[in-house]
Formats: sequence, C-alpha cells, structure tokens
Amino acid sequence: MGEKSLPPWDRGRNMARVVRQAAGFSPEAPISNERLGELLSLQPEIFASASREFSEAPLSLAIHRWRGDRLSLYFRRSRVTGRRFEASRWIADHFWASPGDHWLPAAETRTARQQFQRAFAAEFLCPIEALRDLLGDDLSEERLEESRDHFIVSPLMVRSHLANHGTIV
Repeated sequence: MGEKSLPPWDRGRNMARVVRQAAGFSPEAPISNERLGELLSLQPEIFASASREFSEAPLSLAIHRWRGDRLSLYFRRSRVTGRRFEASRWIADHFWASPGDHWLPAAETRTARQQFQRAFAAEFLCPIEALRDLLGDDLSEERLEESRDHFIVSPLMVRSHLANHGTIV
C-alpha cells in the first residue's frame, strides 16, 4: 500500500517521523521552544508564556509569501501548548499544501487536511513510542501530567494521542 492510499492521519504521523529525523531530533526527546522557533524562523519567546493577544483571531493562519519563501503567522491560541500545536500544524501544512497555496489554515473543520495536520503535530511534538516509554504501565493522572510537562503539550493532546493509538479509551 503506497503512502498516498493511507488515511490522512497515518500520512501525518509518518511525515512527522520523517521531519523529526531530518531536523536532527531524537526520536524520543521533546522539542524545545527554541528549536521549534528555529524551524519557523520565530523568536522562541512566542512560546514562552500565555498571552491574550492571540485569542481574538477566528482561526490560526499562515500566509505563504513565495518571494523569499516567508510565512506570516497568525496564532489563535493563547496558551503556550496551543501555539506550539498550531506551529506544528503549519509545518505539516507545508507538506500538504500545493505550491500555489498562499493560505495555510489551521482550522477546526473536519477535513483530510486537518486530520493530517493534527496527527502530524501530535506525533511531531510527542512521539507515541516515547510517550508510551515515559508512561510505562502507569496511566495515573500524575504520570499523564508529567508526560504533558515533559513534551510541552496540552493534557488533551496527551489523552487524544494515547486514545488514537489504543492505549487508553
């Protein structure tokens, strides 16, 4: 079965593993704010603390300006973990979008593109095997919180990622 015939969430997870490796990230290590910022040419401070200035936008959006291959990024999420997830979705969209696409939305609609982005972002920020190794057999709230803090992701993302891989219901 070729990559194109896989469901978008499997393609997203696979692409996240490829990008992590190509960027020189360890398969089990968390991605720091500094390294995530480097990938998108952002100052790491954008991920340093929660900010209300981002919460007014109706959606997250990256606008690709082909001259100079630059992106203008418009975050929606106010929490650090939400902005990290949005940034990772834009990295994913770089691999989904056609060369002529200028608008790279990180919308909440249920589309194949959104499924690809979300699966990519989850696996990119918090590789499932590393998460399982960190948790071991202990799925207590305390261990889930520790893993959330370790990978700098939201508690919902940890739970969703584990559920999507059949580790929890």
